[in-house]
Amino acid sequence: MSISTVLRGVRAGWRKISHDHPLISNAVMYGGLYTLAEVSQQKLRAKMAISNNHVISGNSQVTATKMSSQFVPKDIHELGVVKTAAVAGSANFMASPAHHPGRLDMSSVKRYAIMGTLVIPPILTKWYHWLDNKFPSTSKRTVLKKLILDQFLLTPWLLAMFFIGMAFLEGSKGKELLTELKQKFTMTFTLDCCYWLPIQALNFVFVPPAFRVLYIGVTTFIWMNILCFIKAAPH
Repeated sequence: MSISTVLRGVRAGWRKISHDHPLISNAVMYGGLYTLAEVSQQKLRAKMAISNNHVISGNSQVTATKMSSQFVPKDIHELGVVKTAAVAGSANFMASPAHHPGRLDMSSVKRYAIMGTLVIPPILTKWYHWLDNKFPSTSKRTVLKKLILDQFLLTPWLLAMFFIGMAFLEGSKGKELLTELKQKFTMTFTLDCCYWLPIQALNFVFVPPAFRVLYIGVTTFIWMNILCFIKAAPH
């Protein structure tokens, strides 16, 4: 049996599951994408943190060598220490907190798995089922309506649910649940519009139906990496 035959069988099986059980298939797909995006971001931040630490360490050694034979006033020395600490602190968000840079923060991975598997898929499944039934045509006017509704009616609520849900899973309570949402919503929504409006327009106009699952899967994974990066950035 050739690899192409196996792949065709897998694709046919996945299409059947997607058609018969859309909620389950969406939960598996989006849960996997959410989780993999967080894992990839942790790995990337860890590599960046290690690289920054090497640079800072090297700069500190050079500075110490240059100053070793000179008298340096106390206030200048302290200023150098503060600057070095500030640079190191700005890179902390690129590594998993309280973890060795080479290890995964599994508590964070679990939170993304919960949001991506149990919270987001049911909403998306019901929403797109309603949207496709309400606007079945693929004309440009209909596509434009679907884009506007999807981006400006659904997306703000999804982003709010993401930040509040993640804050809840992190142990925040009361007004703390809204802190990160207030600080990051505007930037995240702006990036979401810049990314998804052209992506979905290309999807509806140019991408053949047979390749839409692959197309949405890849573009969603890229967006989730962006979202994970924003989530990990300092408040």
